[in-house]
Amino acid sequence: MFEATILETALLQYSIELQVAGLMDGDPSSSKIPLAERRAQLKSVEHNWDHLQFRTKKTIPKASTGLYELIGGMLAFGGREDHHHIRGLTFIDLPSAVRNTTDRVWKHIDLEIDIRDFTMDPVQDLLVLIEIPKRIG
Repeated sequence: MFEATILETALLQYSIELQVAGLMDGDPSSSKIPLAERRAQLKSVEHNWDHLQFRTKKTIPKASTGLYELIGGMLAFGGREDHHHIRGLTFIDLPSAVRNTTDRVWKHIDLEIDIRDFTMDPVQDLLVLIEIPKRIG
């Protein structure tokens, strides 16, 4: 007969609550945080989203080019090198108390191509650029 310990039962309950919330447990170092504290953080996050109450607010100026992506807590937008071509990108790792991140910013000024569009996947460290074809003649 299977006998579950209280810890196993609590861990299973936490795993189910994460799945229902559409979230995943943090990086491996998060397992050092006691399970009760992780469950309390999850409940706090769910409550804040349900009531649109956030610990901090930050205003980021709108990208002037209209070329941007917001994926997984990472904001990226295109910047103009001149009046006609987008040749650079700015990345902002949005701050999060839950993910324990600050608002790191880095820029790639001249990518040596004219960018039409882009997408990214920060989890895979992946950036895909679509180049505007060069005119011949």
